Amino acid sequence: YLYIWIGFGLFVFQQTILGIVFPNLPFALFVAEALIFSMLGLLFYVACIRLRDGNKPARIFIVGFASIFIGIVVTYSFYSGWIQGNHLVYY
Repeated sequence: YLYIWIGFGLFVFQQTILGIVFPNLPFALFVAEALIFSMLGLLFYVACIRLRDGNKPARIFIVGFASIFIGIVVTYSFYSGWIQGNHLVYY
């Protein structure tokens, strides 16, 4: 749980510094998204560990985090031009 709080603190610090003090830096959005993705990955890992330890409700979190990961991958693929837009991509 310490890593989750450290990651959350880094995200808040990053949002404060890069979002308010230096809002026009070209890599500010990338840093924010990298921190969000790493936090989701860490929470997904914790949910997998909890499921392995026998906590059945952790399955809900695993499905939720997997859905978020799929959404991020589809969104970046669309905006990068790797896939074409259709109803499945939009919704």
